[in-house]
Amino acid sequence: DLDTGIEHSLVELEVERRQLGGGTVMFVNWLSLRNPRTQFSALRPQLPGQNVPGLGLAKEMAHLLTLMARRLHLDGVAFRPAWYHMAYAARHTGRFVDPKRQGRFLALVRDLRSISLLTATRLLAEGKVRLNAEPYTWEADEMVHWLNPPAIADETAAIAEASDRSHFTIDTSVDMSLHGA
Repeated sequence: DLDTGIEHSLVELEVERRQLGGGTVMFVNWLSLRNPRTQFSALRPQLPGQNVPGLGLAKEMAHLLTLMARRLHLDGVAFRPAWYHMAYAARHTGRFVDPKRQGRFLALVRDLRSISLLTATRLLAEGKVRLNAEPYTWEADEMVHWLNPPAIADETAAIAEASDRSHFTIDTSVDMSLHGA
């Protein structure tokens, strides 16, 4: 910071080459995109896991990681989303390696679609979501954006079956007015 002389870390990245799901991927062990000079606001609310607002560059960083994986002739880019909002943001280009986990995730997206992403990710972080009437804890499993998908058996049936068997609800003790819904 030129004004105060304080140094701030804006971007931190740790990756490794890893075998996963039948392919070789660039695995993102840690990625932090931080903007410590700004404050949370109604337009940039605090998400679970954040202690300062982000830089708003997640899409650009995902693109950069994809270019890096291509340059290194890898099959994809993988990570383990620690929070629902991270997996939700990656849902169009990535999928969970485990087909049953992918099916549960699709059911979660389906069943929470009537509430905002902010509310959904907060309720999940607070343990206020149920799977088939039982308390549900977010499953931080490997998710991959395949550039060159490995030749694997079609997992569509396993994904659909897991999705059909998974029904998510919000704990009835939650006062939704407190969560902005």
